[in-house]
Amino acid sequence: MIIYLTLIPVILILALVVLLFISSKKSKSAKSIKEEPRVSVVVAARNEANNIEKCISHLIRQDYQNFEVLIGNDASSDETLSLAKISSEEDERIQILDITTQLGRAKGKSNVLAQLIRLTKGDIILVTDADTAVPESWISTMVAAFEENTGIVTGVTLVKGKSLWARFQQIDWVYALLLVFKVSNIGFPVTSMGNNMAFRKVVYDAIGGYENLPFSITEDFQLFKSIIAKDWGFKNLFSNEVLAITSPAETWGALLYQRKRWMRGAMEVPWYFKFLLFTQAFYYPTIAIIIIVDPMIGLSFLVLKFFIQSIFIYRGFKLLKSTISLVGLLLFEVYSSVLTLMLLFFYILPIKIKWKERDYR
Repeated sequence: MIIYLTLIPVILILALVVLLFISSKKSKSAKSIKEEPRVSVVVAARNEANNIEKCISHLIRQDYQNFEVLIGNDASSDETLSLAKISSEEDERIQILDITTQLGRAKGKSNVLAQLIRLTKGDIILVTDADTAVPESWISTMVAAFEENTGIVTGVTLVKGKSLWARFQQIDWVYALLLVFKVSNIGFPVTSMGNNMAFRKVVYDAIGGYENLPFSITEDFQLFKSIIAKDWGFKNLFSNEVLAITSPAETWGALLYQRKRWMRGAMEVPWYFKFLLFTQAFYYPTIAIIIIVDPMIGLSFLVLKFFIQSIFIYRGFKLLKSTISLVGLLLFEVYSSVLTLMLLFFYILPIKIKWKERDYR
């Protein structure tokens, strides 16, 4: 029995070791661009009065010149629309639109994006969220990553906040996104991120746009897999030049609903990454059983996995020119085990997914 139980921790540890030593090269910095293609940045905003001004202020400070910004208000019940207009009234590159109708099969955020993209004039579309702040080099670095067959490029996002709760989520994001980056960097497509991605307008038009795609609450993944299906290439970047900053989920409830939405999309990722997620999800329950059966073997797996995982996360923070402490890594292991167990139960509960004050089945 103990032999079969050890399969999951052994597979997870081996996968981390392989990813640790294969494809660990850093993303390339922005290269010189002889001609700047026209770029359109689109942002869907719903009840983001606390964030929209910061988002706009970072967008208008880009070191790229040839771009426009379209921000769509998604039926906000707060001052998002008025604050966005005030923040952008002196910059002719920014358009603020109030989205009140539905386009095709798109709903919610995908509907706003679909309507904004129809109005864009750029050859390359960049997407970020209203609660996200991007660096000055964001546009130039994302654009520089496009090669002849590249259809979509994904940046990296980091949660930041002053609390320990925010720090846990920050480590979690670095760990997850580094996994995606490593797998993608050896040629296996995984997914994109709706708050930090770019794609060719001609490719978007070729797949019919959000209004013609099957509706998904993970609209970024839906777009990504549709582009890949057309044999276009992809790139994932993991560097400070494309590091977007976002806010943490404020409560356990908000975090669980966020992860349940992500897990819905994760059920459609390629089998190899789904297998990696499966071993991660069932690692802690399996270890608990092993410790009951044979404490020495169970604790040995705990220590070994923590050691390798910590090196992996440390390298992720180093790539982003940030730091992580041993205490933080130890506390994160506790947080991660609790969150994993809670998600296993929360995901199977017949509860609608809440996202931006809307319910989705």
